[in-house]
Amino acid sequence: MKRVLLCFKMPHGNDYVGGIAVILKQYIENKDLFYDNEVDAELFDFSDDSVKCSNRHLRTLLLARRAAGSLARTIKQNNIDIVHIHTSRQLVLLKDVYIASEIKKHCNVEIIFSIHYGDADKILPGNGLLKKYCISGMKKYVDRIIFLSEQTKKEFDAILGTDVGSSVLYTFHNVDMPAERLQEKTEAIKNKDKTGFLFIGSIDRRKGIIDLLKACTQLKDDSYILHICGGEPDADIKEEYRALINRLGDRVIEHGYVSGAEKERVFLASDVMILPSYGEGMPIVIMEAMAYAQGMILTKVGAIPEIIEERENALYVTPGNTDELAAAMSEMINDKTALTAMAENNIRKSRDYDIRSNIKNLCDIYKGNME
Repeated sequence: MKRVLLCFKMPHGNDYVGGIAVILKQYIENKDLFYDNEVDAELFDFSDDSVKCSNRHLRTLLLARRAAGSLARTIKQNNIDIVHIHTSRQLVLLKDVYIASEIKKHCNVEIIFSIHYGDADKILPGNGLLKKYCISGMKKYVDRIIFLSEQTKKEFDAILGTDVGSSVLYTFHNVDMPAERLQEKTEAIKNKDKTGFLFIGSIDRRKGIIDLLKACTQLKDDSYILHICGGEPDADIKEEYRALINRLGDRVIEHGYVSGAEKERVFLASDVMILPSYGEGMPIVIMEAMAYAQGMILTKVGAIPEIIEERENALYVTPGNTDELAAAMSEMINDKTALTAMAENNIRKSRDYDIRSNIKNLCDIYKGNME
């Protein structure tokens, strides 16, 4: 039985709950699936409320030092075999490379990184010295890196060479809907007066929310409803976002951040998930949308085109092109037969990306059985 620590700075209180936290929460809630694959997985939370510092960079350094010490003690006390650090980009990656370096100095464990970001050119710090530190640190202290896409893996293999092993593990969903309920949903698409579009994600420019709202202004008022699920808009788009929301009026329903039963209700009430993002890894929401029998409108970023077939599973648009986005939305509104076929295709594809298969593949990586 391999003993593994899943490490990440988890959200607490009113902190933003991002995709990495959702993944780790679902891993811990399904520990029995790890046990079935001879892995004992526990969560190690990097959060530490005792570190008080107003400077973000200095606080990150202090957190890293504190986390490294606490993690080393946990490893020794519990005979841990693998430390699996879930990381992201730039400052977060820098912090985690430092933690890995401290752990390797004091503990005989395997260290695995999962990099939850898809744009390879934006993962490493922009500062030259910090970039070199991350590259040399990963080569020296990290045994294997798990990427979200083949493209990101290929780009990092060129940077790191053979010093670090690498694997690809696509995102998963944990949706378990009865087949008859999904069948009812797809059959209902053709008879709906208004097509339900759905956006789930952070309300920021990178996710394409402004482009989506602008595209909506080109559609007939009575042809659709747009559901928006996410927190407060970023400060730099707040004024423009609110002006567009006010212009669209009752064509838009804002749900705020959703999870659990509320998230399921919104998925079942809508027909087409739209994510016109400028950059992604492989968003969980896409896997969930397929499992909830949604059509999809997406951009070809990150790992998305490695999995999602054009027209069979989604319509693709160019990031930032509101005319293309409006045309794709009009197609979904006017061709319900094609939308129904897409929803049925997505139900079938989603079965290859459920949590059970993801955990099995991850455990194979832990045991050295999967590249």
